[in-house]
This record gives sequence, structure tokens and C-alpha cells, in this order.
Amino acid sequence: MGCVAYELLTGKHPYGKLAADQALELGLQPKPAAASRVSLYLASTRPGNRSGSRCS
Repeated sequence: MGCVAYELLTGKHPYGKLAADQALELGLQPKPAAASRVSLYLASTRPGNRSGSRCS
């Protein structure tokens, strides 16, 4: 919420980043996530890996 308020009051991104529409106009694309990070994320979100899960 603080970041939104900062941007509304100053007209600038709080971390010096481009706005999404400006990045789109320039044809910029986000870098793809590394496969190892995606695999770790997927492994941590499987129901069997969650603590307190009753599903098998």
C-alpha cells in the first residue's frame, strides 16, 4: 500500500522501475525464471509437501 501511495504522490515508481505500459511500448520482456527455482516452487506447493496436509 505504501508503494502505491508513493507512486500516486510522486508519479514515480518507488524502485526506479518502468511502468508496465512503458515497458510494453519499448518491447521489454521479463527474464524467464530459472528452471531450478520453478521446480522448487512446484515441489513446495504440492499438497503432500505442505505441513498439516491430510492428503496422500
